[in-house]
Amino acid sequence: DYQYFLAKLSASIRGTSFLMNYWRTDKRVVKDPESVDEETGKITYKDKEITDFDDDYTEWVTNEFIFVDEKCDHVDNAVDMVRREIINIDEFHRIYGSRLDFFDTEWVKKGGDVSDKSVIFKLPSDVTQEDVEVLHYYNRSIDAYWVVANNITIHDSPLPWKHKELPVVVLYQYRIPGKFFGMGIPKVMHMLSE
Repeated sequence: DYQYFLAKLSASIRGTSFLMNYWRTDKRVVKDPESVDEETGKITYKDKEITDFDDDYTEWVTNEFIFVDEKCDHVDNAVDMVRREIINIDEFHRIYGSRLDFFDTEWVKKGGDVSDKSVIFKLPSDVTQEDVEVLHYYNRSIDAYWVVANNITIHDSPLPWKHKELPVVVLYQYRIPGKFFGMGIPKVMHMLSE
């Protein structure tokens, strides 16, 4: 509900907003107390994996991090799209390093590292020394889902769901016929005040 509220609020301001729908699994490894030495009081820990979230999830994504097919006038006509993510390098390895359907994640370096590829492909200025830029590419027409992290391909598969559509929902405040992006309340108020 909160994510939907954020999307509707964003649409009322900017005219258009995006919700991504996917299966979200958040697991992490914690240090679980196992025993206590009675003489020294020293606690012995063992690693334990816990699941924080494992369910269908709908997330509001800011407009600057979604790039939809520029030729479409409606999301149903879009051929492809990109979702951009910027996350901390440790979070990146925690999330993507443990997934069996992802590969070569160990080669992904944080944004500040200099490698052969960074000479050719410069990282955006909003990626800090500890961040990774992850680009999720979805293509409906060729049934492709590719993921690139700091210019290294880490996933290559068909779209992973049965409907084979783009995993985005577009919300509008006011639709503009023939246009993909809508109009928000500030734009309407500005026109009325003129």
